[in-house]
Amino acid sequence: MIKNMVALTEEMDDIPAALAELLQGLSPDAPIENVLQKHTIGIVSANKEFAEAGTLETIVSALPFPTIGMLTANSTISGKISDSVLSVFVMTSDDVSFTIGAVDSKKISSEKDTAEIKRSYSETVAKIPGGEEAKLIIGFVPTSEASFFADVYPTGFTEASGGVPFFGSNAGVSDSDLSDFEGRSTLLNGKLSERYVYYCIVAGAVKPQLFVSELPIEAGTRKQSVITEAVGNRVISINNKPSKDFLGDAGYTSRVNLSVSPFVVDVGDGAPFLRGAWSLNEEDALVFSGVLPVGTSISIAVQISSESVLSSVTNMIERAKEAIDGQEASCLLMFSCVSRYLALGFSKRELEKVEELIAGKKPYMLSYSDGEYCPVRTSHGKYVNKLHNYSFIACAL
Repeated sequence: MIKNMVALTEEMDDIPAALAELLQGLSPDAPIENVLQKHTIGIVSANKEFAEAGTLETIVSALPFPTIGMLTANSTISGKISDSVLSVFVMTSDDVSFTIGAVDSKKISSEKDTAEIKRSYSETVAKIPGGEEAKLIIGFVPTSEASFFADVYPTGFTEASGGVPFFGSNAGVSDSDLSDFEGRSTLLNGKLSERYVYYCIVAGAVKPQLFVSELPIEAGTRKQSVITEAVGNRVISINNKPSKDFLGDAGYTSRVNLSVSPFVVDVGDGAPFLRGAWSLNEEDALVFSGVLPVGTSISIAVQISSESVLSSVTNMIERAKEAIDGQEASCLLMFSCVSRYLALGFSKRELEKVEELIAGKKPYMLSYSDGEYCPVRTSHGKYVNKLHNYSFIACAL
């Protein structure tokens, strides 16, 4: 059984005050050392302002347990909705363990290069106390255009683990300019990294429950087109014309923020999905949040609406009702695509909707994501690890 605690602070200048607020929030009735059990992990989400203040590592490294996490556009915890925060989600247990690993993203050369992930996982899984079976991988991926092959992570961890669910997020500090990749860092014990993927293997007496709510696929007025040249996540030409011209024909100006206008793509399996584009880069390639191979069908979807964002939250919470209301799970870790945040005009409406629906039922942490990782269940009842865009994902533990 997992015991969960959550806390946040807005104090980024006074280190003792920030640490005291976090520890008091996590354990208001006793010293936290008296509450922690045999195995403990902290999941941390912090705003860019904390990183810029220069106090993030000092605050987080002073917590009496190991942590992994990321920078985010915004995050919140159960019972509190705020801005410019450092949020901490703690899991502690005597019969569930949390083993941290790291993947060097600079050693990954393409979306098919899974060797570094396999190496890391093999080393990390060998450290699980008592050799318990891995039940879940929670991971955080730094985001960069230069060497970003997001699809390699669900694929690589699936191959390395034999199909253990991979749940997590791409790091982000996004404001209205998703083409700026600077500072989209992961965290290990408060230390920032634009290079390493940090993850923990959850093993032992736990049955994770995983949920995904995606926006409805609504094709726009532009007819279906085909990608004719691409390298990884960079689409160079569509219908044998430069991507810049494709956007121009659709009424978009060069290098605009396209995040609130999803693309409907179909890689040939008859199961279309939404994929987000960050920008038109300096070489006029359309930069997507995941790999899109040559031959992929593509069209611009209807722009995200606030109504579709909020209804998808309600839909996901309703599907997770048994986990939220029941006793088997003790907490919820959730991520929502940052484009949904942008579609709501940087308002707190999605955060408020979640609090309205879950208030008092389960402790949770919700952070905005630049790409969401969550398995989907096949018709055969098995999980398939997958990268999502524009989604709201949840893990009940």
